[in-house]
Amino acid sequence: MAVGKGIKHLKKQVVSESVYELAIERLNNVYDRFDHIAVLFSGGKDSTVCLQLALEVARARNRLPLDVVMCDEEAIPFQTEDYVRRVSQMDGVNLRWMCLPVLMINGCSRTSPWWWAWAPEAKDNWCRPLPPEGITDLPGFVFEPPESRPHFPNISHLMWYPDQGSVGVILGIRAQESLTRQRMVTCKADDNYIVQYDYPPCSKYMHKIYPIYDWTDHDVWTAPDVFGWDYNYAYNVMAAAGVSMHNQRCSPAFGFEPLQKLWTYKTCFPEIWEKMIDRVDGANTAVRYAVTELYGYGKLPDKPSDIRWESFLIAFLKKHDPETAKVTAMKIKMLIARHYSATQHDPILYEVPHPDTGLSWGFLQMLAMRGDPKGRKDPGSRSKKLGTPEYDKAWAKYNKELDKYNKGGADGGSRF
Repeated sequence: MAVGKGIKHLKKQVVSESVYELAIERLNNVYDRFDHIAVLFSGGKDSTVCLQLALEVARARNRLPLDVVMCDEEAIPFQTEDYVRRVSQMDGVNLRWMCLPVLMINGCSRTSPWWWAWAPEAKDNWCRPLPPEGITDLPGFVFEPPESRPHFPNISHLMWYPDQGSVGVILGIRAQESLTRQRMVTCKADDNYIVQYDYPPCSKYMHKIYPIYDWTDHDVWTAPDVFGWDYNYAYNVMAAAGVSMHNQRCSPAFGFEPLQKLWTYKTCFPEIWEKMIDRVDGANTAVRYAVTELYGYGKLPDKPSDIRWESFLIAFLKKHDPETAKVTAMKIKMLIARHYSATQHDPILYEVPHPDTGLSWGFLQMLAMRGDPKGRKDPGSRSKKLGTPEYDKAWAKYNKELDKYNKGGADGGSRF
């Protein structure tokens, strides 16, 4: 089989500046380009770095106070609340503490795929008391019916308006965190850390800014030590419990990927965990089985040889609520169509991802089992650039599995 063209991504480059110097350079560029700058703050380690760097640049350019927005997701450690309160008292910070009933993913349950932080109807079961600084209303925010409440990114236009001019919102997104985030910053040669909002009400005047996209976990923790920055003490608790640096998270662990870290809440923050199991459907089950095949992790169930792949995936989709099943099925069909279009109908194999599209039946099975209510999961390209040894090895592995498939010894190739 001829080697394909591959997916175009930019190569890593060796630069002389430190990640700190590069981040400051990016932020100075951002302050040159945008009329209004804000920091989307979670209280986590990455947004802490973004906050401190933005403060440094804003102070040097006489652009204080810095607009900081905290979206409180309710099921967070008390240490995070304490830290956000300290941040709100910092010189040069204008913090808005949003406690709105935004729509959030619940990966713990197939039948209840959503939950709403700070939902008024669930007040008796809130994980934490409402912070006195919390903002519970926003002009234009839809409260009823609950199903109409927006995701947090979809209220950006309610917090920043066109009359503020062009708006740059700084986020602590890093390429090391996931393949999806890595792709976001490797597909554009110039200003790859500046991304236009794709939500129509704000896409014309708002951009997302990722100034520390190339920082590692080590970089993120070196900075507070070197510069003496304050930070969230919840990380001390997780470190003492043996949670590795890369796996430490302070946001709610109810999403499909964060679900694997749900045990850290039970171990490290029991006072919050006791509330979480009553607050979100399926949390108590998920903490025990999150990394098993029940939630699409570990070894997935084998497909019977007499069942076609489409029938096998449909059986898993039927376990979700109708809307999640519909969205996930559409995503699966789109991924398959995109694969066949990009590869001139190369077969999809079970274990080995296609070198150009990254697609395999194993990935699609995982997608069908976990669901994708936001329709945003993507396998991406699992190989390197055309002509590299890694790319050639990926094709050799694919061709070896394809040979087994052609001889009837491997599963794959079925259309959805």
